[in-house]
Amino acid sequence: MNLTNNKLFSFIQFFQSDLDGYLSKQQPADFLTSMVGHLRKDGKNELDAPKVNSLVLYVGMQGLVRLQNEQIESGLGRSPEIEVFQRLMQLDDHARYISLNAIANQLRYPSSHTHYFSCVMLYIFNETKEEAVKEQITRVLLERIITQRPHPWGLLVTFIELIKNSKYEFWSHPFTRCSTDIEAVFENVARSCMVPTPKTILAGAGVEQQA
Repeated sequence: MNLTNNKLFSFIQFFQSDLDGYLSKQQPADFLTSMVGHLRKDGKNELDAPKVNSLVLYVGMQGLVRLQNEQIESGLGRSPEIEVFQRLMQLDDHARYISLNAIANQLRYPSSHTHYFSCVMLYIFNETKEEAVKEQITRVLLERIITQRPHPWGLLVTFIELIKNSKYEFWSHPFTRCSTDIEAVFENVARSCMVPTPKTILAGAGVEQQA
């Protein structure tokens, strides 16, 4: 994809050649390491959000082209694009927060584009072994649901899938019940999305929760 005339991608033009090489042939082999340096603010150790936003959007568009003839869910894990996203998840908390928000920015109206980025967010949640990453994904989605109205379709669909599909074991994670206040927030948001919570399921079955 040619970035030359697209202002959205102006922030990553200076390493476009290496990026395209990695996405097409996984070369240069050290791209995932060098990529992080390209994303930092000039003269600083902090990631530059506009650069990350450009990278995430571009990589996602390339990934969607690659997977257009197959199911995104089944093909995502074999793609170089997901390796780029997973590399971003290996960074520090602040850098990861910037990266996850860049992904969440693409959860918009019903489209293959939104579906792709929803799959990316859910894939990362499911595949990571780091509880901190799962918690941060939840935080990014929850912050938008609590404060941003009307809710973008893609944001709601992703969050509902996360808390409703038993595959993700969402309610089993300690961060969902680390305090009564936090637990109440999750319960309220789940109810607003019309998703059963552990308490409502148990109540419906006539089972009392243990204190």
